[in-house]
Amino acid sequence: MTPSQLRLYRSTVFLGRKPKVGWPAEFAVITAWEPTGEKWSPARNRAADRKLRRALISEGHRAWRITGASPDFVHREPGWLVPIGRKDAIRIGRDFLQIAVFHVRRGRVTVLPCFRGRPAPFGRPWGEAWVGRPV
Repeated sequence: MTPSQLRLYRSTVFLGRKPKVGWPAEFAVITAWEPTGEKWSPARNRAADRKLRRALISEGHRAWRITGASPDFVHREPGWLVPIGRKDAIRIGRDFLQIAVFHVRRGRVTVLPCFRGRPAPFGRPWGEAWVGRPV
């Protein structure tokens, strides 16, 4: 992950409803949209998203819809909040060719590169990065 990519990941805000059971103690946020920074059509992104959800469910994971967005909400990538650890999060991110995924443990957010680089602190706790329902 390049420094400019890390800056973009760190600026992400998250949209969506809090799970009725509350935030898991540990979870990842994973998307299948536009892997490796490519530009995809909406139809291709939706198909990848469905494939990711099927993969998560087939592995026995619960998944809640969550969307990562730019701070101005112009760019949005629907994804899934999944109660899994770092290793599984990176593995699934790699399977879907993602540059990185987000991992949250006890409110602390980490950006996990899926191919190159080291884990990096997000810079804000989950409570500040999650802005709630879509605007």
